[in-house]
Amino acid sequence: MNTLRYLLYGSSVYAPDDLRVELEAALGVDFEPRHSEYHCGDYCRAGDLRGEHYVLEANWRDDDGLLLEPDHEEFDLIFEVNNTARPAEVRSLLADVSGLVFIAER
Repeated sequence: MNTLRYLLYGSSVYAPDDLRVELEAALGVDFEPRHSEYHCGDYCRAGDLRGEHYVLEANWRDDDGLLLEPDHEEFDLIFEVNNTARPAEVRSLLADVSGLVFIAER
């Protein structure tokens, strides 16, 4: 059984819609625009929540003024790959997305 992994990326180069288009092309998925108070506004999601899925959102501040990713305040956008059994393959697919910076794998 493969261990499911989480990949975290950041970007300050793209507008959200421009990065979404680049990610859709690299991963072969279609992102769905969404709105959530939990995510502090608009974000995009692709994939199945019970399996590998992706979230693109602003590195927003919550009501207490805390950033979504406080250790990475240099990034305007945060991209998460959740529950992937193929982290090396996904990282390879995303390697050519200029301006997308790999932050961590957990």
